[in-house]
Amino acid sequence: MNTLIVDQNYISTHICLIFSEADPKLWETLTTKFKEVLNLSFEKTKDAVWKLKLPKSPNRIQVHSYLVEWCRDCGFELTHFQSDRDVLHFIFERKQNSNQK
Repeated sequence: MNTLIVDQNYISTHICLIFSEADPKLWETLTTKFKEVLNLSFEKTKDAVWKLKLPKSPNRIQVHSYLVEWCRDCGFELTHFQSDRDVLHFIFERKQNSNQK
């Protein structure tokens, strides 16, 4: 299992999620989990592009870890992330042998 290690230099005030395809089930699952577990809400700018403003707490690295784990559970793997000023971009691709529907 891959573990995301985010250097302190990558900790930004916002994250932007970019998915290889729109997936209504993924949107429903992630928005519910983020609201229930972390009390955070996403803004959908396009069907496959979402933004999230990170609070000063909880631990931002914990937010990143939850994000990667929950996307993996929905059939998407993190393929790339990069920092662009105050925004951290996460790019996800659907897993090849995903049995998610």
